[in-house]
Amino acid sequence: MVAVANIINNILNGLFSFLDYLSVGAGLFVSSAVTGLVMLIIFRYTSNQKKIKAAKDKVKAYILEIRLYKDSPRIILRALGKILRFNAIYMRYAFLPVIFLFVPVVLILVNLNFRYNYRGIESGASFIVSAALVDQALLDKVSIRVPAGVTVETPPLRIAQRNEIDWRLRATGSGASTITLVCQDREEQKILLVGDRLQKIAPQKASPGFLSVLLNPAEKPLSPGSPFQSIQIKYPHRHNRILGISIHWLVAFFILSLIFAFALKGPLKVEI
Repeated sequence: MVAVANIINNILNGLFSFLDYLSVGAGLFVSSAVTGLVMLIIFRYTSNQKKIKAAKDKVKAYILEIRLYKDSPRIILRALGKILRFNAIYMRYAFLPVIFLFVPVVLILVNLNFRYNYRGIESGASFIVSAALVDQALLDKVSIRVPAGVTVETPPLRIAQRNEIDWRLRATGSGASTITLVCQDREEQKILLVGDRLQKIAPQKASPGFLSVLLNPAEKPLSPGSPFQSIQIKYPHRHNRILGISIHWLVAFFILSLIFAFALKGPLKVEI
């Protein structure tokens, strides 16, 4: 199953590789347009379009009936009941395609999150590296090796209650490098990115399970049988500005995706 997750990640990484060459605004614009189109196609071919259209037409008809007979409480109450009924029918037919949409949308969001939610460590800034181990007894057997351009500022802080060990490091260089953690005869490497260049950033190197690999596509998982449960670098969050407005990338993505979906549903003849 891990191999399947790796294949999915490789496909998604290839599909989204063009984002490395675009600004945040342009990248979100293009990815939202593609996502809106994909959502429409999936919705169209996994839903009963005729039944959805019929339910929507019934709701519109009973809303019109309320407007025409606004002085008749009996007719209004009956129409409201019919509206609720056909709304429930519409929701029933729309539920199945939403299930089919869930997985691809989550995978797209995961991939975009590693590109737009974090920024590299600023050169000259301190940062924390945390490692969780499988056994508390291993805490005293862990050491760290840092590359050129990184210095260790503090001795390791061991938190026995969480099987965790932390270091505070300082970045003095720039670009990509590798931090190595050693436990007995096992080594694990964690990629460190320094600088503000827009790129895919993995805060955590996770265990090699199917979901863990699928939800952490930015870096290869820990090796099987590793003494580490996870290795994490606490990257700062990226503050994005789109058209001069400070906005979280997820909000911008959902707004743009919905705009594109509603703009394209007419030309593609999709009932939603």
